[in-house]
This record gives sequence, structure tokens and C-alpha cells, in this order.
Amino acid sequence: MYLWRRKSGYVFQMRIPAQQVKKLGKSPLRIPLGPLSAREAQRRATILAGSARLMMEEVGMTGEALSKSLTALAEEMRMLEKKEFSLGLRMVNAAPKWDDMTPEEMAQLEGRRKTARELSLQAERNATKAFRERLEALGNELQKDKLVWEAERSTYERIVKLASTLTPPAAASTVPPPNAPEDAPTSGEYINKETLLSVAVKPILEARREALEADGNRNRYAERVISSVEAFLDIVGDYPLRHYRPIHLQEYATVMGRVPTNRRKYKQFEGLSLREVADRNDRMGARAIQRLSTSSINGCLSEVKSTWKKVTASVEGVADLGAATVTMPKSAALPIDREGLSSSAINKWLKDAASQSEPHRRWVPLLALLTGMRLSEIVYLRASDLVLHEGHLIIDLRRDMDVDGVTVKRPLKTKSSKRIVALHRLLHDCGFISWAQEQQGYLFSDFHKAKDPADAAQKRMANWMSKLGIRNRQREVFHSLRHNAKAWLRTETDARTADLQCGHAPDSVGARYGFKYLQPEEIAKIERAQLPSGVEFGGFLKSCV
Repeated sequence: MYLWRRKSGYVFQMRIPAQQVKKLGKSPLRIPLGPLSAREAQRRATILAGSARLMMEEVGMTGEALSKSLTALAEEMRMLEKKEFSLGLRMVNAAPKWDDMTPEEMAQLEGRRKTARELSLQAERNATKAFRERLEALGNELQKDKLVWEAERSTYERIVKLASTLTPPAAASTVPPPNAPEDAPTSGEYINKETLLSVAVKPILEARREALEADGNRNRYAERVISSVEAFLDIVGDYPLRHYRPIHLQEYATVMGRVPTNRRKYKQFEGLSLREVADRNDRMGARAIQRLSTSSINGCLSEVKSTWKKVTASVEGVADLGAATVTMPKSAALPIDREGLSSSAINKWLKDAASQSEPHRRWVPLLALLTGMRLSEIVYLRASDLVLHEGHLIIDLRRDMDVDGVTVKRPLKTKSSKRIVALHRLLHDCGFISWAQEQQGYLFSDFHKAKDPADAAQKRMANWMSKLGIRNRQREVFHSLRHNAKAWLRTETDARTADLQCGHAPDSVGARYGFKYLQPEEIAKIERAQLPSGVEFGGFLKSCV
């Protein structure tokens, strides 16, 4: 701290300690003291410095609030001095002349002075108490202003985010967004029960997204968690953490049970809150869009509870929403169990695929059926992924990809997806292996013309199945081929070999013992396995003759 003098009087200045810069900002505190003697200015500066150090440690204190509080304290000291001087002047003017006083009058005067000193001390105590009350009132008003500002700011951010998800992306705006609130907590700052949920949750969601997208790839799980939390804020509202109770989770689930699936695809729901979306869908009668399933709502609840636990891990005075039990609304749709495709559906699909010349249409369904690979795994296959291993040609999903000389992390769903994939002999006989080894780059490069190759592949396969009449929404889809492959491999090999081939995690401690990847004898079993019963592969073999 130091004092510097202007024409208008002294000014108190104090820098913000390094450990408080993140909370209070870098700008030093400057408080005008007015025209004073050097000694009085030093005395007041000492009081202000001590008060500032105490206030800096208070929870929720901001640079603006600290500056206003110190200014108020300086003004109180000025007003107290003014009152004291005025009272002293009046006493001097009112005092009788000493020379004209009798001994009795002098004794009475001394008594009055003693009484005056006692009254002065009491007045000083009352003034100090009143000053503290005014400071507390000022602090309360500043806190109210802060909460209102944070609420307005979070509402603005949610509306902008909701609008961006409901409308096609527009050209980048030239108008810069409002500055983020200086007092919005970051991952290292203190959060208390008075913090708004939108403010408290922001660093948690950002940290998780940053961790999951560290490889530069978009992470659907991170996006799903953000979407679930935003839906909770939309339905229940944005309040201080102390406000929320288990009943709010039930409210959230009940409204979500009336929300239609894929609501962002429909223009009639643009710009509406989730309650309004649900109400409008209810009024559509027979044209109403199917609602979210109970499994989807359970997933949303799980993500909200998990995020709440992280947000409130060190916060006292808040409810434990993670332990809340929620009744699933009857309005929600029942979950759909995926099944394998029938032999007739597979035969219809493979017959059409064998007649195609485009690689992604000719080979992708056959490869999925005979390997059990996910569509997203097939999309990113490259010729370099086909390698010899212990005398067997396999697909190696354990390695990162080499794209134009740059090592790129392979997009995989789970830890157990990193595996060896055995190749059935039919894939040699029908010409797939020889074709794949001749390619450069991605085997199915047509998908990579889209921004999201896996999503583009999913949509194309769904459209193809729909045209063939073999797709039943969510029940019989491309992923059904993975069910067919798993059932076939369990019959022809064993459950553990089928898990390793398909990239499923073992379901028991005993099953986790042994090798993590397929061994040569297991690869050989899959290569020589009898083909799935009832499935016709003649179209592929005839085309290779």
C-alpha cells in the first residue's frame, strides 16, 4: 500500500495480491481520502489496508464489491471526523469562561465533561455498529446485483446455445459476444450454495469435454452430457445450488417423458422450451411424434446426477440429488430391444450388395456380418490395417492410423474395441482381401467426403435398408448385423472368443483371465467356421468366378 497526493487531497492505493488476482482482477485499489494531514492520511490508509485484506478472503468477494466497500469505509471515516469536529466546536463556543466560574460551577462543569465523555464513547459504539450494518446492507445489495447479473447472463447463453442447435449454422457474426462474467467460477475457484447452477456447472462440463476431445475429435458422450444438463436447466430453471431438491429430478423426468424424439429435426418445435415442445406434441393427436423412451430418460437422469455430484463435491448445504429415486413417467415410450436380422432380410440385402459396383455398398454389409465390427470401425479402415499376425491375415485395430504421414488416434467406442479381428476365409474367396490390399488411404473413402464420416455412413445404410424394406425403426438396423455375428460366433466357437472378436468386455472376473487379444488357434477357428445357417453368399462367389 502507499499514499500519493493530488491537488484534491490524498489517494490510497493498494495492489491486489497475486493469489487473489484470479478472483479480484489485476487493477489496483484506488480510494480518494480528500484533503487531510499526512498523519491522518496515514492512519486512514492503515485502516483501509487492514480492512481490504480481511474482505479479500470473503467468499464471493469481487474486485468491484471490494472497491465499493472500501470507498464506503473511507466516506464513513470522513463523516465521523466531520461530526466530531462540529461537536467539538460547539462545546468550545458553549463553554463558560473559566475565570468567571466559582468552585461549585467548576465542579458541575467537570461532571458534565465526564458525562459528555461517556456519551461520546457510547455514540462512537453506536456509530461503529451503524457503520457495520450499512456495510452489510451494501454487501447484500452487491450480492443481489451479482446473482441477477449471473442469471441474466446464463439465460442469454442458454438461449443462444438453444438457438444454435435448432437452426442451421449461420455465417460467423462480426459482433463480439458479451464479456464473460469476471466472477464466474473456473475449475480452480470456490463454489458455494449460493452459486447459480449454470455458473457452477460450466467449468465441470468444459473440463470433461476438453479431456474427452483432447485428440481433436468430436465426442458424442460429452455432447450428450451437456445436452442433458441444458435440458434440466430448461425444465427446472436456473437457481442457486441450495434451491434444488430431489423433487426437481422427478419434475425433469416427467416433462422429458412427454418430449418427442429427434425434436431438433422438426420445424414446428423451433424456438420453444422443452415444456412447450411437449405441450405442442401432445396437441398433435394422431400426428404426434413418438416420445423419448424410458432408457433415454434414464440416461439423461444418470448424466445429470453424475454432473451434480461433481459440482457439489465440496459444497455444504445442498441436497444429495445423486441418491434420489425417480419414478419413470408412463407417458415415456418403452425401450426398443435391438435384434439380429432374419435370414431372409440378410439374403435380400446381400443379393443387392453383390450387384453393386461402389465399394461401400458392395463390401460393408458382408464385412459387418462376418467380422462383427461396428459400422464406425469399418468406416475408418485403411489398407495398412490388414496385417499378418502369427501366420494369419487379420485386421489390427490396436494401432493408431497413419494418415498422410501423420499419426492419428483411431476412433473407437470403448477400451475393449482395441483388438485383433479375424477374417473368415469367405472374405478371401470373394475377392475382398485382394481388393482391400490394393487400395490407398481409407477403404471406403466415399464416406469421408462428409464432415462426420460415421454419421454419413449410418444414414446411407439406413436409407438403403429402408428402400429394401428390411429396416424396422431402431429394432432392425445396421447394428443388427453385429447381433447376427455374435450369435453365429458363439455357436461356432465359444463365448469368450466371440467377445474378443466383437470387442465386448468380459462379464466376469474369470473371463478376464487369459490373453487380451485373439490367439492364433482362436483366429483359425473363426477362419474355418461354418457360415451362418440360412444365409446365401452365392452372389459374391459367382461374381468372383
